[in-house]
Amino acid sequence: MCIRDRLWIALRANVRRILEGVTVADLAAGALPEQVERLAAEPAAWENP
Repeated sequence: MCIRDRLWIALRANVRRILEGVTVADLAAGALPEQVERLAAEPAAWENP
């Protein structure tokens, strides 16, 4: 498997991990799981290199 494919799979796995951990009930309550909140709170998450 080429490096581009491995990168895509890793990216997709991380997106799925986040989306599968958030429910419609979470969104309706205006809350996100702690893991997602931690990721969003990282300063680097807001930077565009």
